[in-house]
Amino acid sequence: MPTAMDRIQSRPWLAAAIGAILLWGAFPPLGLFWLAPLAMVPWLALVDREESLVRKDILQIWLVSCGLWLGLLQGIRLAYWPLYAGWFALSIYIAVYLPLFIGLARIAVHRYRVPLAIAAPVIWVGLELIRGYFVTGFSTCLLAHTQVRVPIVLQIASQLGSYGVSAWVMLFGCILYQIAQIIGKKPIREVSISLASCSVLVLASLGYGLFELTSSKRGSDSEPLLKIALIQENAPTRFEWNPERAQQSWEDYLQETERGVKRNGQVDMLVWPESVFNANHPWVENETPGMMPPDLEAAGCTLEYLQDCERFFRYKVQRVLAASKGDAFAPISSIKGQETPTYLFLGSDRLRVTKERAERYNSALWIDPDGILIDHYDKQHLVMFGEYFPGGDWFPILYRTFGMSPVYSGARCIPIECKGVVLAPSICFESTLPHLIRSQIREVESQKRYPDILLNITNDGWFRGSTILDHHLASSVLAAVENRRPMLIAANTGLSAWIDGNGRMISVSKRLTADSIWAKPTRDTRSGLWQKIGDLPARACGLFCIAIAIAEVWARRRRAAK
Repeated sequence: MPTAMDRIQSRPWLAAAIGAILLWGAFPPLGLFWLAPLAMVPWLALVDREESLVRKDILQIWLVSCGLWLGLLQGIRLAYWPLYAGWFALSIYIAVYLPLFIGLARIAVHRYRVPLAIAAPVIWVGLELIRGYFVTGFSTCLLAHTQVRVPIVLQIASQLGSYGVSAWVMLFGCILYQIAQIIGKKPIREVSISLASCSVLVLASLGYGLFELTSSKRGSDSEPLLKIALIQENAPTRFEWNPERAQQSWEDYLQETERGVKRNGQVDMLVWPESVFNANHPWVENETPGMMPPDLEAAGCTLEYLQDCERFFRYKVQRVLAASKGDAFAPISSIKGQETPTYLFLGSDRLRVTKERAERYNSALWIDPDGILIDHYDKQHLVMFGEYFPGGDWFPILYRTFGMSPVYSGARCIPIECKGVVLAPSICFESTLPHLIRSQIREVESQKRYPDILLNITNDGWFRGSTILDHHLASSVLAAVENRRPMLIAANTGLSAWIDGNGRMISVSKRLTADSIWAKPTRDTRSGLWQKIGDLPARACGLFCIAIAIAEVWARRRRAAK
């Protein structure tokens, strides 16, 4: 009599659908982390089944995967109407990875006799790595991100990165699948070695996690490095020009800053999220005063407007500095020389004006307690279709059609130093790419500056409080563990957060509300394999996937030639 597992294996679309539903439930809004290993069981059953999968089966698996990703990423469509197309395109693309996983794992298991408990984690990790680099990279909603509420599981990320946590979840899934086989009357001797090996690895990882969390000499026992205010307001972002709403959002942030200081006291550093400081006047870096480049002139911009931007920039900085003392209207003379000098890190558009053209950057401004601009960080990894169009330099009509201006990418990661403490900044979805955050830290370290804190500013007001906010936060939690540094996030509309080097969320704001965080991060002196070699183990897994695919294509061509 066929078992339940046999019936699932005989219907690939059903197995794919069960796994997709369970995995969707493991992510927010449900966030039932324990469903993630269970979701792997029906997919592993498809890998293990003896009967081959035909094209119809692969198509059905891909369609089910499309539904999964459309559900996970539905918040993308809320930003503005052209992103409905982006939502569909991205979901359709990422959906390819599930049939790829099942197909490549089947080749490894059935053709090359690689044990399932090895093939499944290696190929899953390899495909996640490829997804993180291919077409600019998309590493949101990794399997590891289902476990962000379980710090004991996350600790292996300091050695193997997020990919190691994903492999752990897949190994746990292998254990459950093998138990299901035993229940289904498969002889225990056929799975005993694999079951024992997987169990030892899973338990060893949990033991390592427990050690890291309970050791008395970890970074959480040290004194706070700085007192940092992460200011959050509820200022939903819309793709339209509305000067009144932009100015009101700026005023809201100023008032929230003033209220927070009166309630919680002064801070060493004040942080505003991405793009909320500029309001109607970006920071202008005019390299040719008195001249107007052709593109700005064609857009109707005037020299008077550029001068207004420079004047308003100084005025706004003074107001924010005054708010950092608890009085947004205090004169600048009373701010200088205060007992607790406050540095500012403010998200703003930056307009670099040259003789030939105007370049727009998504920037963060680093300002000292006297209101003097120290430096700026320009976002390096831009969002496709949100900040630029592929081929937009050759077809500028794309920007005019959608009412956009191209954003230029930054060339360097600057270290921010506040009272002897070094911070490594990032903007928006840069924190979702593990290799990018690590490379930024390495770049800062190459300047003989060693970051103590990771700082991300983001404007997630585009996504109307959807689960995109949770996916973004999950990436930052893993980044904190990978690099063993506290991560601070200032997010417009949420989710702002203070995360320690263990991945524990010390404080997380509410979404769609004014809910600022007064963080006191501590130094974490631990070091792990990830900091030394990065994603090299995951790259090896990616090369294994590519080798399996090439070998299969070569074998099919040889068979066709005979």
